[in-house]
Amino acid sequence: PYARYKKTTKERIEEGELDGDEPLVSLAMGAPYVRIKGDDPNLPKDCEWMKKDGYVELYGLPSVSQNKTEKGKLEGGYTWSTKQQGGFTEEHIEIINGHLLDLCTVMRYHMKDFTMETLLKTYLGEDAGSRVHGGEIERGDGLVIRSVIWFSDIRGFTKMSGELTRHELLEVINGVFEVTERVVRQHGGQILKFMGDGIMVIFADNATSFQRDSFSSEEKRNLDGIHGAKLC
Repeated sequence: PYARYKKTTKERIEEGELDGDEPLVSLAMGAPYVRIKGDDPNLPKDCEWMKKDGYVELYGLPSVSQNKTEKGKLEGGYTWSTKQQGGFTEEHIEIINGHLLDLCTVMRYHMKDFTMETLLKTYLGEDAGSRVHGGEIERGDGLVIRSVIWFSDIRGFTKMSGELTRHELLEVINGVFEVTERVVRQHGGQILKFMGDGIMVIFADNATSFQRDSFSSEEKRNLDGIHGAKLC
């Protein structure tokens, strides 16, 4: 729910998070296309599935909206793979290249619809967001349900906000919210709102039992190991 500091592709390569030879990284760094053979002795690590699953070749293109002058930022990209002996023919490549604009047009529509549904579910809750996205927007539309409402926030957040940098604070908030979201979903809950460092959750009739020790999991211990046991 909060904006993260996003490292550039170049920074991620320099810090070892990326090798630099991944297909989408190559496109982000300005390559007009990528062609990777499954028997390439220097096969990128994230393409090892090609050899494992019997794929002969991978072909990739950047989105038509890709900014060719801003290297390191990928607005979108597409890859195709084939098990056909010999890989893609030049005719195949010509067809793919010729229909890239059509593909981008269709995908842009689906991405907008997906983004809209995701935003509605994020800010209205899973059930309400799905209903609004499905067209239940008439005045008076509603649903009466028996439920439990849960509010929680980060202990000591006010003091913490004066001690941590903005980047560190956002990482703490996102870390707590990610763990909370996973545990809530595991027990059938729905997140209705993010409110500063707080969160509002609903558990309806069909939610599975949520116990006080539900956070006593490996996820909680991992989070505590990073930010300290004071968080959860």
